[in-house]
Amino acid sequence: MDTINIDFTKLQQTAIRKVTQTALCLGLGINAANTPTFREYQLSGITFLQFLPSDVDENTLADYKNLFSRWIVGCGFRGLIELFSVFVDEIYRICLIISSSSMGTIVTPINEKAFEKKKKNFSYNFGLEKKLSHLRNEFDVGIPNPEYLTTISHARNCLTHRLGIVGIEDCGNDDKLIVKWGGVDVYAESLDGTITPLHPMPANGVRLEVGGKIKMNWLVERTHVFPQGSVVLFSPAELAEICLYVNHSIVVMVDSAQKYALGLGIPVVDIPKDKP
Repeated sequence: MDTINIDFTKLQQTAIRKVTQTALCLGLGINAANTPTFREYQLSGITFLQFLPSDVDENTLADYKNLFSRWIVGCGFRGLIELFSVFVDEIYRICLIISSSSMGTIVTPINEKAFEKKKKNFSYNFGLEKKLSHLRNEFDVGIPNPEYLTTISHARNCLTHRLGIVGIEDCGNDDKLIVKWGGVDVYAESLDGTITPLHPMPANGVRLEVGGKIKMNWLVERTHVFPQGSVVLFSPAELAEICLYVNHSIVVMVDSAQKYALGLGIPVVDIPKDKP
């Protein structure tokens, strides 16, 4: 009988650590760009290695920082989508091994050559949208609202290939790039049902009478629309929510794959790196 040890916890933690690193770099970069006293833009202090003038006016410096902020966001989106795509590749590989294991109650035999062909085709020939669809159709493993990640991937493509300027390639039938994700609404609710949003926190705070509650709605649909020709820009709060949403998607995907394994009667604990 085969022995399959699947460490979904390690897989999830590794992916989430990468998202956290992306959020860290986004925070460092955007905060640097928005800090008035941060003016060090030269790559080197050695005069003959400088690419830019050593002293520029405030407008030019603002242009530098705006370019830097956009570049940082582009790198962050590219990193998020690439790491999630690699994570999905690993989920698919695990599901292939599970589906052909003799430990399961349902067996779909697959030889080594066919295994490698399917895995390679999934990893290299599918974009993220098709990967998510294929994983759902073949193993019933996936996440709700996969189109959210598809739209984030579209924003990534625009930032990477068109410097964040929305082109016709990025738009649907209505000449717009629409990006969606699941966000978080935190609010105070008084006894009479009055709702006070807490993000951003009101300048004078919020006073709740006894019995009032602080509540949170998770996975509230967010939509940011970018008309053709506009520049893809996100607020720091939006970027934080998008990173959090990718984190959430990783957790949900792992849970879905675990349920698939358990449904076939296979216990879940470390997936081998070798072939089946």
